[in-house]
Amino acid sequence: MSRITLITFSEQKELNNLLKNINIEMCKVPYGIDDKNRFKIDNLPFHFTIFATDKKNERELLQMLQNVSISSFILKINRLEIMPGRNNSFILYFGIEESKELKELQRYFYEYFGEEKYNPETFLFHMTLHIDYNYELIQELYKTISVSFQPFIIEVNDLALFDYPGEMIQRFELKKE
Repeated sequence: MSRITLITFSEQKELNNLLKNINIEMCKVPYGIDDKNRFKIDNLPFHFTIFATDKKNERELLQMLQNVSISSFILKINRLEIMPGRNNSFILYFGIEESKELKELQRYFYEYFGEEKYNPETFLFHMTLHIDYNYELIQELYKTISVSFQPFIIEVNDLALFDYPGEMIQRFELKKE
């Protein structure tokens, strides 16, 4: 099944500074998609997923995005954590303070498409940094990032729809307040 994913699209400067001492290539693509080529197909920027659905819904999703009237908003990244991933893997990720704007945006698509995985009442908004089978490596990355991690703010000015994994379909600029 071919998927499309709607993500936040924001400035990466603060993130890049925080990750500049990482000496390994990190990968955000989960195991089970194309394990041999995970690193090659990992083309999405660091992001928060808002919604994903079958590619057959692309036209409807694009039409809905034309009607989104949300202004740019702030997300506070406030923690670094590890959680279990698919196929016995581990995910290193950034979490955020609850965001009313992000939840409302997700609810808009969830109520139309009804994909339970993206229910805003139960969805864990997170920014995947690296997925790996090697828990020791994940712990090492966690320790390295933790040394200089302090909560920080990112401003979400745009959304982007991507083939997943694949190329960007379209970028949407949010209103400026």
